[in-house]
Amino acid sequence: MFKPTYSNNLKEATTEPGFKVMCLVVEDRVEVQIMDAIGPGGVEVESVQGFLAEHSDKPVRAKVNSPGGLAYDGIALMNAFDDHPQDVTAEITGQAYSAAAIAVMGADRIEMREGTRLGIHRAHALLVGNALILRDVANELESLDGDIASIFAQRSGQTAEKMLELMDGKPDGTSFRPEDAVSLGLADGVIAPEKRHKAARASRLDPKLESLLACHRLKNEYYKP
Repeated sequence: MFKPTYSNNLKEATTEPGFKVMCLVVEDRVEVQIMDAIGPGGVEVESVQGFLAEHSDKPVRAKVNSPGGLAYDGIALMNAFDDHPQDVTAEITGQAYSAAAIAVMGADRIEMREGTRLGIHRAHALLVGNALILRDVANELESLDGDIASIFAQRSGQTAEKMLELMDGKPDGTSFRPEDAVSLGLADGVIAPEKRHKAARASRLDPKLESLLACHRLKNEYYKP
C-alpha cells in the first residue's frame, strides 16, 4: 500500500519524486495534495483518512489534479472530507474528473484555478461475462449513476435529472471551465493568477506618462519632414 509523505517542511516533502498523495502540515492548517487516480496503486483513500483523523483539529486545503479513479473510492474520499470537523477547502489545480469530481464535493468550499477543469460523467465498467452478468452490471451502473447525480444535485442546487443529462454529455460527460462550474453551483470561486496579475500591473506605465508619450509620438509624426 502506498503511504503518504508526512512532513512539516514543504520544500523537503516536494523534492521526493513520484508522490501520488502528499500530506503536509503547513503552519495552522494541513494540506493534502491529490496528484493521481483515486484508488489502489494511486491515491489510497485509507492513507488520506488516517491523516485527516490524525489532524482533526486543523482546517484542510486539498489540492487536486486527478483524472478520476474508482467511483466508490471517490465517494469514500468525499465522505472523509465531509466528516472532517474543521473546514475543508478543495483547490482544483489542474483537473478533477470523474471520481475526483465526486471527491471534492465533500469540501466546504471548492475553488478552481484559471485554466482548470471539473468533469462529470456516468460510471464505467470493464468486464467479461454472459448476458445475465452484463444486464446485472448495467443495472448496478444505472443505480450508481443515480447516486452520483444526487451528490452533484445536492451540492449545486440543480435537479438530479439535470445532473444526469450533464453526466450523459456528448458523448461521455461534461467538462466545466471554472466560471461554468461556479455558475452551475459545482464550485464556489475562481482563484486569480496573482503572480501574472502583479507582473501585468508592473509592466503598465503610469496613465499620465502614457498620455505624454502618446502626445510626443503624435507631435513627431505631425512634424516629420
